Amino acid sequence: MNRRGFTQLKTHLLLATTNFPDRTCIGTFAPTGSSFTFPDNDGPHSDRRFFRAVLAE
Repeated sequence: MNRRGFTQLKTHLLLATTNFPDRTCIGTFAPTGSSFTFPDNDGPHSDRRFFRAVLAE
């Protein structure tokens, strides 16, 4: 990751969880800037959800 957030043009995994031990990959993205928009289709089915983006290997 760079200082602004993401390593540009590299594939990242977007992980989601409702409890931190269990994370699920809900998609991939290759950012072209320091932010991105990703729809969370399962979001309405949980009280809260947490996200993490990691560089794919």
